[in-house]
Amino acid sequence: MHVYRRQEEHGTAVPRGQSVQVIGARLAKRIVRLAPCLGLLLLLASTTARAGQPGEGQELLFFGSAEANRIDPDQLPASNDALASADILYSLTRNRFRLLGELIVSTEEIELERFQVGWLPHETTSLFAGRYHQPTNYWASVYHHGQYLQTSITRPNIEGWEDDSGVLQTHQTGLIVESNFGLRESTGLEIAVSYGSGSVIGNGVLEPFDIFDKEGVAGASFAARIGFLPDILGNNAIGVILGRSEFESSESQLIIPDLADVNQDLMGAFANWTVGSWHVISAAYHLRNELDRATMRSSDSFTAGYVQLEKSISDWTLYGRWENTAGAEESDYLTLFPDYVVQRSLIGVRLDFLKRHAVTLEVFDAENSAGDFRKIAIQWSAAFH
Repeated sequence: MHVYRRQEEHGTAVPRGQSVQVIGARLAKRIVRLAPCLGLLLLLASTTARAGQPGEGQELLFFGSAEANRIDPDQLPASNDALASADILYSLTRNRFRLLGELIVSTEEIELERFQVGWLPHETTSLFAGRYHQPTNYWASVYHHGQYLQTSITRPNIEGWEDDSGVLQTHQTGLIVESNFGLRESTGLEIAVSYGSGSVIGNGVLEPFDIFDKEGVAGASFAARIGFLPDILGNNAIGVILGRSEFESSESQLIIPDLADVNQDLMGAFANWTVGSWHVISAAYHLRNELDRATMRSSDSFTAGYVQLEKSISDWTLYGRWENTAGAEESDYLTLFPDYVVQRSLIGVRLDFLKRHAVTLEVFDAENSAGDFRKIAIQWSAAFH
């Protein structure tokens, strides 16, 4: 029996003996595509290091993680191997000018996750152009790619990355405006609005628009998030999310062969709240999908959400999360993503030690189109400044 590793770009499983060549070729291709942006980052870093003028500065953050896990039953097309990744985050400030780059290097991929050039017209408002995390994915807006920043090992599947069975767009290339407004006393509002490229539907995965791919074609996407802040200087927030995206179907998409595109409307709500040693983060989404096929047009809808509750006890954190998707069986859109987890229950424990190091143990039961499965994982994560 072969042991399988998922081939992320095409959503298919390949035998382990072939996966090394597949991943190696993909990484080499990605390095060539990323070379111009990486070169620009290095040039700016070198220039700023020499300048050192007031109002100017740069920051380099490094997040590392390593994971070992076991999935049962192991016939599922998922890896039981150890995984390792490094998240390199670089920011540059020159008066009102801003630049941000985030690079992921892992055992599975090399990816420029964010590359943003921005301007601050006001001290509480920023305007960025480039590739960024779309405001409608709340988990990504809070934790981004820094594994150490989030308590759990896994992300809620409804907010999974596009190449990891995610069904919502996370990465967008375009324009994003973010701003905070003070209200009465110490309360406030945070607003984020973006417009840019949609994603492409591949074979079992969403594929974000790739600016370095001359053959890349994508529709348009709009996203907005409005949050109420009981303390404008704090992290607690509740709010609403709205979005509309157009996903073009690529030639590699074979699940619905005559599919041309999907128009997706999204509305949702989120909460991120800490009281004493308790913390809860939660979001719910309702999605309506219009599938344009060669012979017909159809529509469906489903609702998905999660609640994660955490309790801190000294250096330890106990947590649990519940995820569910209502209407999944009637959704033609979700058939395009067979690895999507429709429901999951998990528990975990995290120990923080030394300076910004953590070890986390997590166990969950889940269900996707292949059936029920269980997973146990242990992970080390850290942040370096």
